[in-house]
Amino acid sequence: MSLSPLESELTQALRVHAPPLLRWAGALAKQLRKFNIKLEGKSSGSSNTDALTLADLTVQELLVCGLRDADPIFHRCRLEAEEANGDVGAFDESSDYTIALDPIDGTKYFSERTGNGWAVMLHLRTKFDVIYSLVYAPEMGEQGTWTEAFGQTVKT
Repeated sequence: MSLSPLESELTQALRVHAPPLLRWAGALAKQLRKFNIKLEGKSSGSSNTDALTLADLTVQELLVCGLRDADPIFHRCRLEAEEANGDVGAFDESSDYTIALDPIDGTKYFSERTGNGWAVMLHLRTKFDVIYSLVYAPEMGEQGTWTEAFGQTVKT
């Protein structure tokens, strides 16, 4: 897949700014996990997807604000965030490019402290293609575990 100039510029900006942002978010979530931070408020009917914690909201706020402030090119993307908080108005709702965030993938396991397989995720996509993906699992290994994918490259 050949990238457009905008896709290349977005990918490069994400490769620079997303790793430290996800590391900060993961470090914050690890600290918050030590406390009882469950919240009520999600109601899809599935206990696997309805878990919500103060960490979800806090980490998302950090990610959204970090992207907003890191590079103006991110404002040219639509922002799709799992929770209903953060300055999403700073992003272009009509853009063909979407930055999708999952502040804590695996919230149920995170909040119940039943495993370390939770992660902070960021993806850049269009309607048809995933252009960039970064997944950080803060509690997998001494320094956490990373997977970054862009173009034909996958780095772990």
